[in-house]
Amino acid sequence: MNITVDMVRLFMMDRTADENFLLDSVEFTDQEILDAFTLVVDKYNTMLPHIDYYTTDSFPYRTEALAGIAGLLMKMKALNMVRNNLDYTTAEGATINDKSKKQEYLALSQAYEKEFDDKCRMIKVSKNSNDCYGYV
Repeated sequence: MNITVDMVRLFMMDRTADENFLLDSVEFTDQEILDAFTLVVDKYNTMLPHIDYYTTDSFPYRTEALAGIAGLLMKMKALNMVRNNLDYTTAEGATINDKSKKQEYLALSQAYEKEFDDKCRMIKVSKNSNDCYGYV
């Protein structure tokens, strides 16, 4: 079973406008999710050692893929927040900054990317050692 957009939305709790009541929409488009999955599989394929190759249709590690996709999407959103950050104070003195979550998004991104990297590196090392010394 492959990763689906719905799986990613469930993992990230980004399924409906009700779950994102401040946005009144989903945060990530289907295309952003699909593109992030492609980039995550590419990242896995370029990690050393080069012992296997997958496409988005054949990538077997769903949990790792979800972590990688979440990390990449959060990083993309953090970059967008940095680029579009504007503090605004109304005439009544209320401060508005709808892009103030960049640090939280970046921290989540780093945690998920580390999880992806660590788990995939362990998978690749294990496969490489099994190919070298055989399975026990």
